[in-house]
Amino acid sequence: MKYVLIALLGITLFAACTKVDSPASREEELRNGRWHRSGLKIKYDPYIGDDKLEDYYANSLPDCKKDNYIVFGINHDALLRSGDNRCSDVPDPDNVAFYWSLENNKNRITLLNANDMFFDSSTIDAKFEKYSKSQFEISYVEYQPNAFNMAKKDTITYYFTFTKF
Repeated sequence: MKYVLIALLGITLFAACTKVDSPASREEELRNGRWHRSGLKIKYDPYIGDDKLEDYYANSLPDCKKDNYIVFGINHDALLRSGDNRCSDVPDPDNVAFYWSLENNKNRITLLNANDMFFDSSTIDAKFEKYSKSQFEISYVEYQPNAFNMAKKDTITYYFTFTKF
């Protein structure tokens, strides 16, 4: 009887110690891979005039910028890396370090000093429009003075899509 109790105790301890895999956090998913920009649309909403949505990625983004990608690191450090297709007319550094963090219950991402990827905007506070383990879309808004009435602002919304590879 003593050996049966010891055996049951051993089985109970073994069962209690088995590790349960928890799903990866959004931070872990972002750090696990390289992310290239696979889409970029820009919505112009002028103070005067009609809205316009442009597929900037397909129509205007230089090919030498399309293969640049982001590597999210630990401690909120990240790198913007140039791909194999290098720009000849504009300097295209190999690596640009920047800072990232998830905010607002992981529904927003803040990017600091990732200027080259985001039109020389040093600070981006973007909302996740869509998110999966292999692709995400973020959007953010900028306001610029209207050309005809400097007291009024035009609204520009950027929609970036990033795909893991």
